[in-house]
Order: sequence, then structure tokens, then C-alpha cells
Amino acid sequence: MRQNDLPNELLQFIENYIDSVEQILVLQTLFDNPQRVWTVSELTNEIRSARTSIDKRLMDFYQKKVLLPPKDQGDGVTFSPADAKMENAIHLLIDTFRERPSRVVAFIYSRPSKSIQAFSDAFKFGREEE
Repeated sequence: MRQNDLPNELLQFIENYIDSVEQILVLQTLFDNPQRVWTVSELTNEIRSARTSIDKRLMDFYQKKVLLPPKDQGDGVTFSPADAKMENAIHLLIDTFRERPSRVVAFIYSRPSKSIQAFSDAFKFGREEE
């Protein structure tokens, strides 16, 4: 797949914030029901995943400031983008994923894993050019 088949702003968003299809499914579920307050268990059932995995995805989104975390521990999960720019990026991701899911999936999994890349970088020898 050629990278220019997808908008540059989408490629950049995926590079920075998306490592799996499951993350897209979490965002899509929240995006499709913006007024709904979800429990993690409900999201887990809707996406048909493991609770620990959904917890991890949500924490990643909160830490990376993709979504705003609930104000209180007991509050449920809602579609709450961190800002208008993030909301637009999520909207673009969801629309593109619906129209061309195979392109989005191919891009996600064609990139080297961050952990594999870090491991590989540990074996680089020599000086970096200045």
C-alpha cells in the first residue's frame, strides 16, 4: 500500500496515537454514541475484547491526551476528545476506517513495532551524524 492513499493528517495521527485496530474500535464505539456513558465492562462486551485490554487502551488515550479522563473514578467513559483538533482527527480516522478499513489496518501493521524498533536501536553502533 502506498502511504499517500491516506491523508497525511491521518497518517500522522495513526503514527502518534494508534497501535492496534482495537484502539480504533474503542474510539469508534465512543464516537458512534457520543451521549452515552459507558462502563468499561459495557465497552468490553461491545468490542468483544478483554477488560484489561480495554482498560489499557483507555489509559493510553488519557495519557496521550486523545481523550479526557472521567472527572471522578466512578464516572463512566464517554466520547470526550481532549480538544477540537483531536476531535477532528478522530472523526477523520473513523470515517476513513469505515470507507477503507483495509488501508488503515495495513498502515497500522506495516509500521515497525515501537518496542521492536527500540530494541533494534539499542544495537546501532557508531556516532550519529551531527
